Amino acid sequence: MGVQVTKSNLGNTALKFIRDVLRENLTDPSSRGDNSSWIFMTNATKKDIDSAGYPFVVIDLIDKRMKQLDIAGNSYLNEFLTFEIRLWADKIADRNTVSDEIMTILQDNSKGDGTYTFKQNYLKFKSYSEVSEDFYQGTKPEIIRAKRITVTFKYYGI
Repeated sequence: MGVQVTKSNLGNTALKFIRDVLRENLTDPSSRGDNSSWIFMTNATKKDIDSAGYPFVVIDLIDKRMKQLDIAGNSYLNEFLTFEIRLWADKIADRNTVSDEIMTILQDNSKGDGTYTFKQNYLKFKSYSEVSEDFYQGTKPEIIRAKRITVTFKYYGI
């Protein structure tokens, strides 16, 4: 079932919508067959993450800003939503392929969660940035390939 974003439910609902768009459109390099098993919101449990394997994605709404504009006697409210998408992989090729695909999906206003598109939910892509954050983990160190992606959308609904 799709997620309809409105002004009254903008915060957590927009976060769920972004997660569901990625679940609907992102290709799993590990071919798990169920994108809900590796793409999570911030409420994912340790058990969820541990059972996911690599790669996996966690999405969080990190900033919500409203700005009122007064133009020719009319008042407009611009709302900006910034999401942080964290991606962990055990292979650099998987990390780079998935992050490139995330960028492509989020910039396409015709993409959606299977019911609603970005355009139908009045979410317009504004900016995207990513930083690689690889690190070593474990007693026999293995390198974890990680990226922190920040993306901002403008909500232009009524």
